[in-house]
Amino acid sequence: MSKTQRPIRILLYEDKRDYAASFKTFAQRARIITDHVDNADDLLEKLNTSPKSYQFIVLDARAYMHEGQQEGTEDEMNLITVVQELDKLKYRKKINIPYCINTGFADLKLRLSGKVDCKIFEKGAETEVFEYIWCTYRSSDKAKLTVGHPEIFEFATDHFSDTEFDVLSELFLNNRFNNSEIPERVNNLNTLRRTLEHLLDVIFTKYLKNQSGIITHESRRLGEISKHLNDNGEMPVHVFCAITSIRKIAGAFGSHTSTKGDNANMLPSSELIAGLAFSLKDIFSWASSKI
Repeated sequence: MSKTQRPIRILLYEDKRDYAASFKTFAQRARIITDHVDNADDLLEKLNTSPKSYQFIVLDARAYMHEGQQEGTEDEMNLITVVQELDKLKYRKKINIPYCINTGFADLKLRLSGKVDCKIFEKGAETEVFEYIWCTYRSSDKAKLTVGHPEIFEFATDHFSDTEFDVLSELFLNNRFNNSEIPERVNNLNTLRRTLEHLLDVIFTKYLKNQSGIITHESRRLGEISKHLNDNGEMPVHVFCAITSIRKIAGAFGSHTSTKGDNANMLPSSELIAGLAFSLKDIFSWASSKI
């Protein structure tokens, strides 16, 4: 299995606690962090509460539906309900979490193969499961972004909310920052501005510890935070210049209510916007050194 820079997190639905503990240990060696639930109610609650916390789900074919069920009351039909709920989650939350089935019953594997559209493994083949999880993850948009722009997306993974991360992701997916259409250029500038706001808010909270007197007005916080850091020698000149460029250019044009109009000649070119997007690498690298 090829290495990536970070472990990934998965959710394991498994009623046998001894097996779950063993699975978690071996998964950790494969750089997979595992959260465990033994019933479908807890599984669905976790997915509805923080669906983007997990890159993959491993489902036992015969497990409990509710907390506190007695051994022997497991039912394979619970799995059908879980799969149906995962499909609903995909449309409701606009997120698709890949999953597989991991069963100790060969007959169940045979029966389920025609009912569910996912990979089915037999217990005892955990190495194959881990390889499949990594293979699936590496083909995801998030993995491609993290591998392609690690300085930016590793920081965002740790410090941005799901919404903030999604905003940033859209800028880099399929190199959207290169789009020359007027609406997309405006959107991209708006994304740059919002991303810079998120990043400097993190710096203000975690590095500057919300020091009073730095921000005099909410609308000026980007300039005031960066100026404070630059004046105190805590920000390299090239980072300050990159922040200032994004702040001024995106602030002037990156709004759906821009007073600059929609004339293509008045908007920054897609080449300039792409340059601003790539300058985020230096900004995020500097931010990572401070937190």
